[in-house]
Amino acid sequence: MHSVSGCKFLDNGNRRVWFFRDNSQVVELLAVPLKLRFNYYDASNRSVRNKGTQADMRKAIESFKKLRGMQ
Repeated sequence: MHSVSGCKFLDNGNRRVWFFRDNSQVVELLAVPLKLRFNYYDASNRSVRNKGTQADMRKAIESFKKLRGMQ
């Protein structure tokens, strides 16, 4: 299970970089359609292709947003 350790807002809030406890990260591009919005990277900065891992990371982001009261 992934857990978010922090978030950095870039480009006037148009891009968010989510950091996880295992040093993996997700780049969220808000101006892009929902299907292409998230780019997933593991601790070695390689793209994550496993859909199960991507869903787990997205679930951790949603729970972090809910906990912090973010949109």
